[in-house]
Amino acid sequence: MSTNRRVLKIVSLIQFVLAVGVIVLAILAKVGGDQSVESHEWGETVRLYLDLPAFILFGALSIGASITGIHGANRPSRLGSHMLLCILGILFGIVAMVISGAGAGAPVAPALDVVACLVGTIFDARVRKEVERRLDK
Repeated sequence: MSTNRRVLKIVSLIQFVLAVGVIVLAILAKVGGDQSVESHEWGETVRLYLDLPAFILFGALSIGASITGIHGANRPSRLGSHMLLCILGILFGIVAMVISGAGAGAPVAPALDVVACLVGTIFDARVRKEVERRLDK
């Protein structure tokens, strides 16, 4: 196994753990938080209803990307839609953090998961390039 494939596997494993953490923390925050809509302004009300689905969608995309990354690290032909899932994960992660009001203090797990998606995308491209070079020889 090459260094790029090894790094892709490690990043994908870390990404999986972070994605599960994002989903669990989002659910815990929703269950334990103040849910009374009457006491909030319109923007806060929108955040109350959209942040949980946004974080769950982000976590699901990240879990899908991490699973395809783990499989693709073993067999690069199985990478499939890994890069697409990582790019969508980056976009939805940023959207989820903006919806949740991350400007004041960014949640650590989602921010780290976005970085893991970015690193996964970079190493996906490296592994694909590595396979192309082998096929050309």
